[in-house]
Amino acid sequence: MQTETKTKNIRLGWLPILIGAAIALAAMVVLGFMLRQSLARDQAEAPAIAEATPEPTIYTLETYAEAHGYQLSDYPEPLVELYNKNPEARQFVMEYPLYKDETPEIDLHDEYTEGEVPLLFQWDRRWGYRMYNQNFMARTGCGPTCLSMAIIGLTGNVSCNPWALAQYAEEHNFCIPGSGTVWEFIPNCAEYFGVHAQVLGLSESSITAELNAGNLVIVVVGPGDFTDNGHFLLLTGVENGLIRIHDPYSPRNSELLWTYERLASQIKGLWTLYT
Repeated sequence: MQTETKTKNIRLGWLPILIGAAIALAAMVVLGFMLRQSLARDQAEAPAIAEATPEPTIYTLETYAEAHGYQLSDYPEPLVELYNKNPEARQFVMEYPLYKDETPEIDLHDEYTEGEVPLLFQWDRRWGYRMYNQNFMARTGCGPTCLSMAIIGLTGNVSCNPWALAQYAEEHNFCIPGSGTVWEFIPNCAEYFGVHAQVLGLSESSITAELNAGNLVIVVVGPGDFTDNGHFLLLTGVENGLIRIHDPYSPRNSELLWTYERLASQIKGLWTLYT
């Protein structure tokens, strides 16, 4: 009798284990089914998501013109040259037929933060399609754009936008017809708008001393990293022994830090600007 009871107890002891195993197996089956359903649902939705966010169309000047009903003859040669020379300005050139007749109000309040120097570009749509010195501001407006950034950064006077300074240059004959801005424009126009400008000697110590004092330096560079002929740049500060610039022609150049040696080999003239 004792043996029979013991055997019965042993058999009953396995029953909870078998029941637990069955429940676990059932749970695994249900979980697997739910995962398969979720995966199928994701796969079904994937094409819809892909359709909702298509890859952006990459245009050339020719394909953009064709897609928007324009002719290549609608683009003036100086802007076609800008398109070919500066990939960063290509969207600006492609949109010329759409915006060429607009003269939007120029309000730079959003570009100005107290204590900082705004980064502006000569091919900005607000002024780049306008004619400056018998050419497009986008091609010849580096001088007025550089000085605009400097005056705004030093004084906060946002009315001194690039177009306003380009008009000043034309009215006072500080430009060469069909070309660019003459050097005398920088000190003359700066003083007119309340900023002192002084010719600076070309040396690393003089440039870094001015920049570390909170002043700004405008330089004229010759052929090299920035231009095939002549170009104005604004030097805005020193960081880890390197010089930060605002290049009105190139956002990429403006993101880089430059060694004095690399810049000095291209600099033809320079002024420090201060209030």
